[in-house]
Amino acid sequence: MGAIITFLCFGAGQRDNLSAGMAQHIIRQIEALGYIMKVFRINDTVEMHALPLRGATEPQIARCNDGDAPDDEYRAACLLATAVGIDLE
Repeated sequence: MGAIITFLCFGAGQRDNLSAGMAQHIIRQIEALGYIMKVFRINDTVEMHALPLRGATEPQIARCNDGDAPDDEYRAACLLATAVGIDLE
């Protein structure tokens, strides 16, 4: 089974269009590597799955447990990017 990365996000943070736009940019980068992205919002959790299109690689999963606002989506996207090998720095 794929690795599940959970990040407990404390504090509200900035929930604005910048976070949403950055999350979408990161998701597009993950898709460009050959993954299908799925985003789930359940109660106060954002969970993202990166499912590989080819090969026997297991899916990668990242979760943010503090809400489902744009900044939480951004945090989950960053975790998932790191899990699939994208250097965000």
